[in-house]
Amino acid sequence: MAFLHARLLQTGLLTSMVCALLAGSASGATTFVPAGGNLQAAINAARPGDTITLQPGATYVGNFRLPVHGGTTHITIRSAATDNLLPATDARISPAYSQFLPKLRSGNTSPVIATQPGAAFWRLMFLEFQANTRGFYDIMTLGEGTEQQTSLSQVPHDLVLDRVYIQGDPLHGQKRGISLHAGRTWIINSHIAGVRAIGQDSMAIAGWNGPGPYHIENNYLEAAGEVIIFGGSIPGIPGVVPSDIVIRRNTITRPLSWRDPIVPAPTGVRAGTSVVTGGGGLPAGQYGYRVVARRPAYDSEAASAPAAEVAVSVVANSVVQLNWNAVPNATEYRVYGRTPGGASGYWTVQGTTFVDNGGAPPGSGGPETPTLWQVKNLLELKNGRRVQIDHNTFANNWLQAQTGIAILFTPRAEAGRCTWCVVEDVTFEYNTIRRVGGAFNILGVDDFTPSQQTNNIRIRHNEISDMGNAWGGNGHFLLLLNGPRNITVDHNTIVTTDGSGVVQLDGPPISGFVFTNNVARHNSYGIIGTARAPGMDSITTFLPDAVLTHNVFAGGDPSIYPAGNFFPNVTQFESHFTDYRGGGYSLKPGTDWANAGTDGVDLGAVFDRHPSPTALSAPQGLKLVE
Repeated sequence: MAFLHARLLQTGLLTSMVCALLAGSASGATTFVPAGGNLQAAINAARPGDTITLQPGATYVGNFRLPVHGGTTHITIRSAATDNLLPATDARISPAYSQFLPKLRSGNTSPVIATQPGAAFWRLMFLEFQANTRGFYDIMTLGEGTEQQTSLSQVPHDLVLDRVYIQGDPLHGQKRGISLHAGRTWIINSHIAGVRAIGQDSMAIAGWNGPGPYHIENNYLEAAGEVIIFGGSIPGIPGVVPSDIVIRRNTITRPLSWRDPIVPAPTGVRAGTSVVTGGGGLPAGQYGYRVVARRPAYDSEAASAPAAEVAVSVVANSVVQLNWNAVPNATEYRVYGRTPGGASGYWTVQGTTFVDNGGAPPGSGGPETPTLWQVKNLLELKNGRRVQIDHNTFANNWLQAQTGIAILFTPRAEAGRCTWCVVEDVTFEYNTIRRVGGAFNILGVDDFTPSQQTNNIRIRHNEISDMGNAWGGNGHFLLLLNGPRNITVDHNTIVTTDGSGVVQLDGPPISGFVFTNNVARHNSYGIIGTARAPGMDSITTFLPDAVLTHNVFAGGDPSIYPAGNFFPNVTQFESHFTDYRGGGYSLKPGTDWANAGTDGVDLGAVFDRHPSPTALSAPQGLKLVE
């Protein structure tokens, strides 16, 4: 039955079976904890089926722990606001509901919510979780990611986060939203935002020391490093692989404003001069000044780009006074000068005025590099098995700390501490990917310390657009590195105007590669492997048993590819879509691509024949057949 349960999760059939699996909820007591009340005492006293309600808008500060209560019916912690003021079942929460939500905050760098070993059957609803002090570490920890959790018996399970709002600090960011090391867990209809850090990874949801299953559905998820990641750290439980994961109907993204420096540059810099009575000050000459704003952010100091240089011509025995507009939240400014076009030193001031009276600058060198939030990718699997990813929107991934590729299936053995780590049996379908430097990176085996081999990856019916050099990447749809096996790429629509190619290859030959029914521009290289020519030279070297047919490579040379593929020019390619220039990538009726696939379906991604599945509501007392 465990295998059946895994397959149900993978295929999504668990959604349709949930009604049959719901256990009757025992009627429990309701306890109201007012502002200033003892929430931990109420949590400790709760019994299966109970509900703890909290005052809307009130703030509860502490490090609250969910204990073992011994029952198999959920205890619910939720807002006392009436349901008509809150989002309906299967509707996402958003910051607009904040006034109706109790606020829970740590007050230090430890999680505001954590679980005791073996805690089970807890449900959190209609709550707002705020950042830790300066955004350090995890807002919420479900299970332990360390060697404090070394056996499955310690793993919390049957946890539900439904319509919760989690936010990082608006100035400092947050390391992680949810650290997920539990068993059966639902994260649904929720909103996680503002998770970002400097010089290290930040994640909305991250897990590496729990078995699953996990159901992540209908959330808005925002982080700078990796929005969702499984694996990536050393598991405390030997042999554990996060498994039976459903990621469905989410918006997985980050704001485009995070491309900019964290601190905006000062504006309105202006200079005046005056002569010092009785001598002194600056010698006659030309001087140049640039102003940088600074403030604390996460665990470091963030600096702006320098303002445009202000050039000043002075007579002998002069002083220069600079003024500028205040930058919001800046705590200090550095004024760089004096050499025009090449600052040789700087002064630090707290206000928006500086006077250069000729003294030596206490700091040396020119302006520092503007500080950015560390950005990597949108989804990464470093250790995961039986993962279903469908009907999500992935958007906004650019070259910064990595190459701009959005989706990574890259197993990591964690320097030999996780030799069982693997990425296998993954289905990625009916998703949209937009505004990225590249789409997929699939790694066969960890190239530092060998892991298990990536296998059985299915990428089908996805629409990828606005991908390429504008986002700093090379615009390849797919990188296949270091020998994964059994990779199927079918019915994808790939739109990029300036990318290098479609598939890039390196490492040992890849067995079981299927590439069918996709539509893409060929661009410069199409399918190319390291030290090989595009087309058949690369295909025969790296993909010796590939099935490669019924694909569109617009603008490509048919003589270097297998027969059975299509090579319209770029204008013909664009004419097949309903509104190519406006972002409408559905096929026009009656084109020669209609019903032209190997399966009799239209070429490219076809969404309308597979609508988004019905959402799985938060279970109350859910009991799965073992």
